[in-house]
Amino acid sequence: AGLQRQMSFASVRIGLYDSVKQFYTKGSEHASIGSRLLAGSTTGALAVAVAQPTDVVKVRFQAQARAGAGRRYQSTIDAYKTIAREEGFRGLWKGTSPNVARNAIVNCAELVTYDLIKDA
Repeated sequence: AGLQRQMSFASVRIGLYDSVKQFYTKGSEHASIGSRLLAGSTTGALAVAVAQPTDVVKVRFQAQARAGAGRRYQSTIDAYKTIAREEGFRGLWKGTSPNVARNAIVNCAELVTYDLIKDA
């Protein structure tokens, strides 16, 4: 579950960063710090919107391991199906709002710092 989360989340946030930065700078070679921060926030938020179900499943598996009362989910696929069946499809996106806020900030710090150092 953790690997699925990292692969989906990192693919979106890192893969789209340069394209989104170019969109905000309208193709200019020079990207201001503001454009970079906006691109980092945008790609962080988009990544959460895409990867939130993997985060929900990862957290449920962590909680399941700590509870020790037995296994509710037999596999990640079973977890996705069970959550969607029992809580509705929207159950896979529980906690999206705080996760978007957190990951937009974290993504800004990581990618913008990296981008600035790379340019220097």
